[in-house]
Amino acid sequence: MRKLFILVAGFSLLALGAEVEISVRFDPEKHEIFGSQWITFSEPQEEAWFVVLANLGREPNPYVSPLVQDSIYVSGFDPAWTRIERAVWEKTGEDLPFELLPAPATYQTYSLSDVILRVSLPSEAGKLRLDFRTRFPHVWVEPGRLGDIYTWRFGWHPILLPEKPGEAFPLVLPFHEYTVELELPEGWQAFLPGEQRREGNVFKTSFAQAVNSVALFFGPEERFRTFQLESGGRLLEGVALPGDEAALRALLTWIPEILSWYEERFGPYPEKRILLVEHPTQVGVAMTAEGIVFLPRWFFSRENLTAAGTLTRLGIYILAHELAHLWWGIGAGVDFDAENWLSEGLSQYLSITWYEERFGAEGGNLFVFERKGLGEELVDYALGFLNLREHLTELPYLQTFFYGFDEALVKPTREVKYDQATADRLYNKGYLVLRALAHVLGEENFHRGLRAV
Repeated sequence: MRKLFILVAGFSLLALGAEVEISVRFDPEKHEIFGSQWITFSEPQEEAWFVVLANLGREPNPYVSPLVQDSIYVSGFDPAWTRIERAVWEKTGEDLPFELLPAPATYQTYSLSDVILRVSLPSEAGKLRLDFRTRFPHVWVEPGRLGDIYTWRFGWHPILLPEKPGEAFPLVLPFHEYTVELELPEGWQAFLPGEQRREGNVFKTSFAQAVNSVALFFGPEERFRTFQLESGGRLLEGVALPGDEAALRALLTWIPEILSWYEERFGPYPEKRILLVEHPTQVGVAMTAEGIVFLPRWFFSRENLTAAGTLTRLGIYILAHELAHLWWGIGAGVDFDAENWLSEGLSQYLSITWYEERFGAEGGNLFVFERKGLGEELVDYALGFLNLREHLTELPYLQTFFYGFDEALVKPTREVKYDQATADRLYNKGYLVLRALAHVLGEENFHRGLRAV
């Protein structure tokens, strides 16, 4: 049981519960949001510390070739930034002194200026107002915009830290009690997680409990197709791009079954609304933030290549992996810099365990068709033997190991030697370690420990 205690102790729950209210407007000409956030301090403090994550993207990476930059930015490097315009003590209207400081070289070693914000407080309980402005870069995925659709999961505003950061700067997102309102131009639509409500062009949201992020996703209204499904007192909302409504609606119907399996073993998910959103990227990357799952257009444009439903089971597995993040990485905070394996490895463990219980663990279980035809026969001949765990999880890690690219699971990004193997190390090696631990402890005991987190 000692190993299980070490695993549980590795999570950072940082449930500060500070009240954070944010009100911003969007300027489509400048690709900026601007406004204020208010932080309530119930106890006197001499200073407050924040991390300004957007400024990590203010400068291009000088250590990589332009070809690598092109894989991130649509039309060459495009900066992201957050500018702090004022710090005000609401009780008196007094302008407070603040300074922007460089971040320690932990998550990266460039673009570190103005990442840490220190605000001097008047040593009394009260409310601090920060006026800020954040720019969305033009990128293939996020944070930023792709065409006229805007996405930002973490750090589009200054994030209150629990204490002054030290030389080591773990990338942990603290939990706060957020309320957010976003004003958009006429004819635009936002999809905010949580308990969203709309008043004209203003979109507001709040959450049932403290969360570590509030994702933004918005664009012109005509760019989206929406539908809803109610299940067990929870609202499931789908947001598809034109032409993909049926495919995303079909995936939406899998959420109740997956959530039920997770909740039975690992405890209830507290929010009563979950968004399943199609992101316009043609990069094969899925993402999650509190209450919202993003699937890429890459999947929907390839789901029926060669035969109808070729990638359907792969999409179901990806959905299960992303939903698992509502418990691990999002629901229980981790250091995304040095300990991201706890987020990705546990999400792999949950999703693959569910998938194998649902579709079988042995033999080909990824490319399986209910009807037969020439296209289905071709896919079955070429790929029908593929097993999710054996060929997409165990084999990639074993190749990484035998080629000499393996590294420790717990490792700050600045110390990683083989970044090309990071995904296999965090996702697949993380899964294998957790699967082995479940075998040693017994699956029931292991799941009981996870539920306690």
